[in-house]
Amino acid sequence: MKRIACLALVLIGCGDTVPVVLNFPSFDTFVRSETARILVVDTDGDAGVCPDLLSQAELGVLDSVAVRDTGPQSVCEFQAGRVSLNGAPEGVRAYVAVAEDSSGVALLTGCTISDVHVDAAPLEIVMAPTDEYRTQFGAGSPEAMCTPEAKCQRGCREE
Repeated sequence: MKRIACLALVLIGCGDTVPVVLNFPSFDTFVRSETARILVVDTDGDAGVCPDLLSQAELGVLDSVAVRDTGPQSVCEFQAGRVSLNGAPEGVRAYVAVAEDSSGVALLTGCTISDVHVDAAPLEIVMAPTDEYRTQFGAGSPEAMCTPEAKCQRGCREE
């Protein structure tokens, strides 16, 4: 299966930058996504919080607990490395990524636990399809009619 990685920079304290890679499972999942965002969430020392956070992200209720949020950005901006998150707090945090379609429906989510001030760069978040994605684009669905390059250069959209 083809994978596509999108690189963004997360800005942390004192001007340091940490590259962030969003790994989409395929070209189709990238093309069908319009926006993505990264939310930073306190873990309270619990390294096993990702499954619960992914469920909250899919439901759209994670905003209230995030300590930082890039806000929705074009997936093409992530791919070009132009998205930044200012002032990532010190310590171990959960970094949750959500990719949405043009209607704001979460199609893919991903989560990683990291202390970006200590752990080696890049911060990698592996994206996985949500239940909604699997419902809309189940087995046998036609492939996207656009490549990631064409999407970001010409703005083609999945019909």
